[in-house]
Amino acid sequence: MKDDMKTIYLSGPIMDEHEGHAREWRIAAKALLAASFTVLDPMRRNFRDREIDSANEIVEFDLQDVRDADIILVNYG
Repeated sequence: MKDDMKTIYLSGPIMDEHEGHAREWRIAAKALLAASFTVLDPMRRNFRDREIDSANEIVEFDLQDVRDADIILVNYG
C-alpha cells in the first residue's frame, strides 16, 4: 500500500549543474526506489514558465519536501 511506504527526498545540487547531470541520477534513483518508496524529486517542479516571488519560495518548497521525508538521499557526485 502506497500510504505505508517511507518517503525519500532526492537531495543534491541543481543550480549551476548541467541539467542532464542533475536529472540523470534522480531518474535512476526513482527507477530503483519507486516500487518500495514514495520519492520526492525537487526537479518535478518547473519554475521556468512562471514568475516566483523569490529564490526563498523555491527553497521553502524544498524544505517542505525535507520535512515530509523519512529518508534523505544525498548525491553531491
